[in-house]
Amino acid sequence: MEAKQTLAWNLIMGEVRRIAAEQGRGGVTFVGNLLGVTRGTVSRWLSGNLQGKRVPYDKTVAIMRTLGIDPAPLFGNSETRNRFTEIPRLEAVIGMDGESVEMNREMAATLAFRAEWLRNRGNAGSMAVINAPGGMEPAIPDNAVVLIDESKTHDLINGKIYLVCHDGRIFLRRLRVRGGKAVALISGATGEEIEILPTEYFKIVGQALWYGKEL
Repeated sequence: MEAKQTLAWNLIMGEVRRIAAEQGRGGVTFVGNLLGVTRGTVSRWLSGNLQGKRVPYDKTVAIMRTLGIDPAPLFGNSETRNRFTEIPRLEAVIGMDGESVEMNREMAATLAFRAEWLRNRGNAGSMAVINAPGGMEPAIPDNAVVLIDESKTHDLINGKIYLVCHDGRIFLRRLRVRGGKAVALISGATGEEIEILPTEYFKIVGQALWYGKEL
C-alpha cells in the first residue's frame, strides 16, 4: 500500500505543479483553496518537505478526485477496498517525563489487512502497526512490523507478548501473569524474567497479534 501511496503522490504533485504554474502568481494559494489546505502546506508539498506517505489514504483519494485523477487503477474500486482495512502505522514514544508512553499519531502511513481476518482478532479501530523495538528474538525479529491491539491491556494472558513501557524504556516482552496482574517481563532470547517492582513505572500499551518482516 505504501508503494501505491507514493505513486499516487507523484501523480498528485505533477498535477499540483501544473495548476500552480498555470495560475502564475498566487498559484500556490489557488491550489491550497482548491484542496482545502493552507498555502504553507502546498509550499511544503512542492519543496518535498512533506512526504505523501504522511497523508492518510482517504485524504489521498479525495485529493486525487478533486484534481481529476482516477484513483481506481491504483487502489481499486470500493468493493475491493471494502475487503481490506487500513491500519495506521505508528510509533511508540516515551513522554517528556521519561516515563509515560504514547503512540505518535502524526505518522499517517498505513498497512492493509483483510477485514475479515481482523474481525476474527478484535476491533480494528484499536489496532496499530509498529516496528518491533527488539528484544523478542527469535519469536519476533528486530524491526519487524508488529500488529498490536491497544484495547487488550486488561484480562492479561500469561506468556503472551505485549508492547510495554517499563522504567523509561519500551519493549516487546512476554508477560508472567499471576492473579490477573503482570509480575515479570520475560526476555525472548534468554528467557530471563525481570520482576516488575511496585516503585517502577509500568504500562501495557497493547497485545501483539501478528508480525511480518521484509527480506
